Amino acid sequence: MKLYFIRHGTTGLIEETQKAKDPLSAEGIEQISRLAQRLKPRTEGITSVFSSDLDRAFQTAEILVNEMGFKGEHQVKKELREVPLWLSPHDLHEEQKYSESIKLLEETQTAVLSLVNNLSHKKDDVHILVAHGNLIRATLGALIKMDIESIVRLSISNASLSIVEYDEKEDYYRLVLFNDTSHLE
Repeated sequence: MKLYFIRHGTTGLIEETQKAKDPLSAEGIEQISRLAQRLKPRTEGITSVFSSDLDRAFQTAEILVNEMGFKGEHQVKKELREVPLWLSPHDLHEEQKYSESIKLLEETQTAVLSLVNNLSHKKDDVHILVAHGNLIRATLGALIKMDIESIVRLSISNASLSIVEYDEKEDYYRLVLFNDTSHLE
């Protein structure tokens, strides 16, 4: 099984100030159209498409589904909502920020891992999860067993693709592509 983590396209706004109803900008729509063209040859292998219910992620998933010609249904999952994990590695040395961040990180990871664990894990299954940068970095960290200091050092670009592959025989997840935006070049 493979998990394709896709961050929504740009809204043109400062990330920390984005609201739930903020749509993609024209540039964001173009970014996701390019990603859809990149993924189109792989459409037959895609088992499911999930997204956050926030407009920018929902719109990203709809563009992908329509432009790739995906025959299945795009499903909304609140577990994929943005989380306010705006931390730098320096923040981890402040006890209050650290304890608040650990709690939020663990809650997010638990919710998304529950979603992932309930997906079909057949060898050829591909699940697309369209979400937000902080959620993607938290989830990737959980899947590949990273500590919080490493997780907060990750950067997830708009319209990026990260792929995690599940090795059934060895029972672990492996990161095979990270934060790739080559379709935007």
